[in-house]
Amino acid sequence: MSLHVRRSTGGRLSFYKASIRYFAKPLTLLAFLRRFVPGAGPAPHHLLHDELADALVVPRR
Repeated sequence: MSLHVRRSTGGRLSFYKASIRYFAKPLTLLAFLRRFVPGAGPAPHHLLHDELADALVVPRR
């Protein structure tokens, strides 16, 4: 799939932010249903655990 996880500013994630993202993934499951309401959810590659860690998933170049 060749994806990278980056900070919203384009830099690398720190260990702290990567840990937040990892441990917040179960919360994403709980918030998954909000994506089914039009206009209520985040962009497709910006889920709850990414919001908490201030991260983006981008294609690898």
